[in-house]
Amino acid sequence: GHLRGEFTESALRDLARKVAYENTTIVVYMGLNSLPSMSKELLANGMDPDTAACAVERGTMKDQRTVFGSLKDLSARVEAAELQSPTLILVGNVVTLCPAWQEEEAALASDAGRSREGEEEGRRNKEPVA
Repeated sequence: GHLRGEFTESALRDLARKVAYENTTIVVYMGLNSLPSMSKELLANGMDPDTAACAVERGTMKDQRTVFGSLKDLSARVEAAELQSPTLILVGNVVTLCPAWQEEEAALASDAGRSREGEEEGRRNKEPVA
């Protein structure tokens, strides 16, 4: 997680090249600061941008916070949520097994359906009357 000492940007690139496979699970302890670089390197090494990912701040504590996203947008979501260390980063389809992920996905799908219905209703209301 920490890019200090021997774990440099170059080492991160090498590591990403070794682990960026479909159906792999990547767990990075204390990975908050390295998340943008890690995401970039995993994407550059062929990992699917839509791979499920999450960041868990203060895991197992009563004030735990979890941010879900995909590999391509997790960094932005984490930044928007203003997560702080200690934060654990998980990347891989295993994230989709979390009940909270499934609830969030269902809510997003429901919101998208309502949005599409609203757009269709708006188009119908704007159609000229014959």
